[in-house]
Amino acid sequence: MKGKRVEEIIQTIQVDIAHLEELLKSINAHIEDMKRLVGLQNVDIARAGARGVFAAVEITRLAQLANVSATAARAAQIAARGAQAAAAVSGVLAALFIFVDIAFVAKGAKDLKEGAKVEQAKKIRAVADELETEFEKLQAAALEVQNALCLAMPKEKQVRWCVKSKSELNKCRDLVNTCKNKEITLSCVEKPNTDECLTAIQEDRADAICVDGGDVYKGSLQPYNLKPIMAENYGSQTETDTCYYAVAVVKKSSTFTFDELKDKRSCHTGIGKTAGWNIIIGLLLEKKLLSWGGPDTESLEKAVSRFFKASCVPGAKEPNLCQQCAGKKEHKCSRSNNEPYYNYAGAFKCLQDDKGDVAFVKQSTVPEAFHKDYELLCPDNTRKPIKDYKKCNLAKVPAHAVLTRSRDDKTKDIIAFLQEAQKECKLFSSQYGKDLIFKNSAVSLIPLPPSMDGFLFLGADYSNAIQALKEGVKEDEVPAAETKVRWCTQSKAEKNKCDDWTTISGGAIECTEAASAEDCIVQILKGDADAVTLDGGYMYTAGQCGLVPVMGEYYDQDDLTPCQRRSSGTKGVYYAVAIAKKGTKVAWSNLRGVKTCHTAVGRTAGWNIPVGLITNETKNCDFASYVGQSCAPGSDVKSKLCALCIGDPEKRLESSKKCSPSASEAYYGYSGAFRCLVEKGQVAFAKHTTVFENTDGKNPAGWAKDLKSGDFELLCPDGSRAPVTDYKSCNLAEVPAHAVVTLPEKRTFVAEIVVNQQSLYGRKGFQKDIFQMFESTGGKDLLFKDSTQCLLEIPKKTTMQEFLGDKYHTAVTSLNKCSTTKSVLWKILRGSRISRRAVLLVGLCDSGKTLLFNRLLTGTYKKTQTSITANSAAYKVKSDKGTSLTLVDLPGHESLRHQFLEQYKASARALLFVVDSSAFQREVKEVAELLYQLLTDVAVLKNAPPILIACNKQDISMAKSAKLVQQQLEKELNTLRVTRSAAPTTLEGSNSGVAQLGKKGKDFDFTQLPMKVKFLECSTHDSKEEDGDANISNVEGWLAKLV
Repeated sequence: MKGKRVEEIIQTIQVDIAHLEELLKSINAHIEDMKRLVGLQNVDIARAGARGVFAAVEITRLAQLANVSATAARAAQIAARGAQAAAAVSGVLAALFIFVDIAFVAKGAKDLKEGAKVEQAKKIRAVADELETEFEKLQAAALEVQNALCLAMPKEKQVRWCVKSKSELNKCRDLVNTCKNKEITLSCVEKPNTDECLTAIQEDRADAICVDGGDVYKGSLQPYNLKPIMAENYGSQTETDTCYYAVAVVKKSSTFTFDELKDKRSCHTGIGKTAGWNIIIGLLLEKKLLSWGGPDTESLEKAVSRFFKASCVPGAKEPNLCQQCAGKKEHKCSRSNNEPYYNYAGAFKCLQDDKGDVAFVKQSTVPEAFHKDYELLCPDNTRKPIKDYKKCNLAKVPAHAVLTRSRDDKTKDIIAFLQEAQKECKLFSSQYGKDLIFKNSAVSLIPLPPSMDGFLFLGADYSNAIQALKEGVKEDEVPAAETKVRWCTQSKAEKNKCDDWTTISGGAIECTEAASAEDCIVQILKGDADAVTLDGGYMYTAGQCGLVPVMGEYYDQDDLTPCQRRSSGTKGVYYAVAIAKKGTKVAWSNLRGVKTCHTAVGRTAGWNIPVGLITNETKNCDFASYVGQSCAPGSDVKSKLCALCIGDPEKRLESSKKCSPSASEAYYGYSGAFRCLVEKGQVAFAKHTTVFENTDGKNPAGWAKDLKSGDFELLCPDGSRAPVTDYKSCNLAEVPAHAVVTLPEKRTFVAEIVVNQQSLYGRKGFQKDIFQMFESTGGKDLLFKDSTQCLLEIPKKTTMQEFLGDKYHTAVTSLNKCSTTKSVLWKILRGSRISRRAVLLVGLCDSGKTLLFNRLLTGTYKKTQTSITANSAAYKVKSDKGTSLTLVDLPGHESLRHQFLEQYKASARALLFVVDSSAFQREVKEVAELLYQLLTDVAVLKNAPPILIACNKQDISMAKSAKLVQQQLEKELNTLRVTRSAAPTTLEGSNSGVAQLGKKGKDFDFTQLPMKVKFLECSTHDSKEEDGDANISNVEGWLAKLV
């Protein structure tokens, strides 16, 4: 009876095995569906699983009959309980969990007694083996299902913050509990120091850390390849300040000067950190107080260890640089908060504990309660109170920044989390200590543009300074003469043309590749390229970043006279026009809802001019809401502004290239915008020659070969239409030509090479049959516009604003108020290269400002007249440093000077206030009025720039002396202070804060001001002859001391 029952069970199991085979096929089919993110709604896996459960019940009975092991019996009971669960649970993994249990049962069925010889036992073993095989397949299927479901389910968004000490870990844990974000969670990863954190982020074991400039530089290098994505702001929510001051703090009881630092005990924030190491060591090397032959002779640390008597430099390897540190055992001299003397507060504590004679920290390190006992050590060998850090500091340096991986996998999450957290949580303070995770002096975090990297954030000067610390200063080394210009190309077609140019140029031209004009600007800033030709819109950006125009395109083929001279003073121009098909009803006055085609966002004719005009007319920055669909390459690909774009028709699968501001988008550029009009749009914004270059057989491309120029018209700003030939009377604006741009220091070299190349390969070149600079094959307007007749050299010292013209420059400035991302980029780049390096020349009309400006720049006399615009130029100071400042001559006319002062005051490194001392007696009240407005302005007070009051025209016999001018101005300013409100005013007169000019209860004098004011006498020409020698050497000396 028992044998017959066993046979029945075996037959039942074999039937169930067949069911399992069907189940496996179904599961495997749906695994593939799940991998394609298709759900399992139509799969009744629970019902299928019930068949497997039925087999489990049979196995249980089989186990009882065959007297299998106790383990197998328990597994059978688990399977039986699973059968009940299967009836109630419809989830995939619940059913498959039962199958896994059954596998144990099948395994137990093999544990039949070794002595069983009956035929049934053999059959049981065979069917158990077969069943086990099926269940192993099911287990594999279960794993596949689980993996597929994991792929289909959204991953949790998490930001892993790297901390360097227990104090930071405690603060981070507090933030985890208090900074609740519905979509993104915060977690903490503890590492012993910054270097370990950088490694963890690079290896994807952490996501972010906030570090100082020295570590931003290190993190941007191999092997880390990290990038800054947010910067600490030390200003306010409305007026940002992404810099701080590095200072040297000493006890008032000591008496040594800066030049006497040798053999003193020193306290530093950490090795490689900005204020505590890079700035001070760089300054000691620059002033030749510290001797170092470079890394080939010895390490920089060893040279520094000989300079100071003893130090605490957390993270250093030289014993003498760790001698004063206070950490215990392995934590002594560690570059983390485990060393008590680490970072700003730690370095000051080192000084407090009398372990050092000087501490190199930031301006806000010393608590106000200790100001009476400590003071600043100034590089000019003086000492000043702690509050005078703007006048006594080692350098103004870049803010701390948040670093993450360059591949952007977590950038959006980090920024989103921190932007929300800074509203709700205490990011910038902690009960566990100072400057933990972020600096206590920060008020907010500012997102940086996606194109930002470590070099751009720190600026060329600071990055090069750090590099010099690593490589050493080789005084006798003469830089190799430059022999080639590296030209930046923006597309494959441009690269092909440039490669041809390289081949025939004899090595004078080399090519680099970039994805866009902005990338070319960045390459030039980084020193990876030398030159590129830009449209006026991009030239504005380049000018904001410190680049200068070198050669301008010239287009007028009816008058080639200017092309006969290298620099004729003639400036090339073209016309921005709006083009429509003839017979349509579109007009400039009814563009609302119209389909528009643009060359690219930021370009002159295709964007800046039309959008600027429309924005001004509608008083609305949201251009996209005004028009219909558009193709404006460079816009958000998901927006209406990219709706008409098509990408590359020959590469339809590369959707990422759609709306790209490059040749990868078929509707990019002048011809692209016109093609957009032909195929999809209603109006195209381009240049006046665009129609002629693409019609009447001029363009053989399929979309253009049959077009007639007479089928198109221009839209005039007055609402009328005109033939395309009437562009001079029907246009949106006359705009500056495209031009070649470069760095100021490479301007002369680039000009020489380009002039030489034009003489060979220009339209009149000696070898124009070999290569033509101004013709394109495989595209339009490659490297230069095809309509270019020649390149004209732009006079030296011409600023970008002067080249573009005030009208266009102002228009683009206004337009960019609508673009916060770009304005942040320009602000960062401008700050990293030229911020606070401008010396403003201020004064009344006829004070001699402009003549002094010209004398300083050229050393020669130049007849001047009243300025109506600001003039600016780079000025190389008269010193062995070779450093440059930017001189800005502001108009002196009463109706103009205030608006220009408002524009430039925030960037002032210093103010040069020019007084006509021969007319001072009758102008004293007006001079004092202007000076009062300057001295009580909020921005001027905040920056506290040094002021030179230059008593000019001393060659005239009636001129007042500097001493007399100072006395009378102090008297007049004192009167103004009494008669007016003490509240500071902006330069336009509106109250914007509370400040006192001088000290209350005392008669005013200039020593009471937060900035240093100096009076000098000078003369811009000799009394005997206008173009005689000037007496301005003392002014030049004052300027030299600014750098």
